[in-house]
Amino acid sequence: MLFKQNIFLLSLFLLATSCGHSHGDGREKVLDGFADAYFNYDFQTAAQFCSPESSKWLRYEASQMTQADVDRLASKGFGAAHSIVDVENLSDSLAQYTLDVNDYYATAALDSVGRVVDHMLFKVSLRRRNNNWEVVLDSPLRPYKPYQNK
Repeated sequence: MLFKQNIFLLSLFLLATSCGHSHGDGREKVLDGFADAYFNYDFQTAAQFCSPESSKWLRYEASQMTQADVDRLASKGFGAAHSIVDVENLSDSLAQYTLDVNDYYATAALDSVGRVVDHMLFKVSLRRRNNNWEVVLDSPLRPYKPYQNK
């Protein structure tokens, strides 16, 4: 009887620990690779995690960088980091993630200087195509809404 009870408790534990944000289908690996590169302005690496149609938006973002932005990023000394706030599974092949991006260098208009922002929220869409997940950009990523401490 004790053996059956232990097996039952072990099964419950395994079930509980498997039900989290993590998805075994590789989408969070794609999301993390993209976010690490994109939010640190490594658009060439970010493109490896995107749909082919998204590359035009990465090229656009790169074209908006000024020498002052590049210099500030180089002197910053640390990179942006992100964490997953929410996952919305829109279908079996489409998901939208809300990311909290910390220490993000927000570029400004061409005639002004960017600045480091403590927290910004972004929505990033992923699509499964040919059994592989990829980030889909329909435009450059912009903050979803100002970060609000609760």
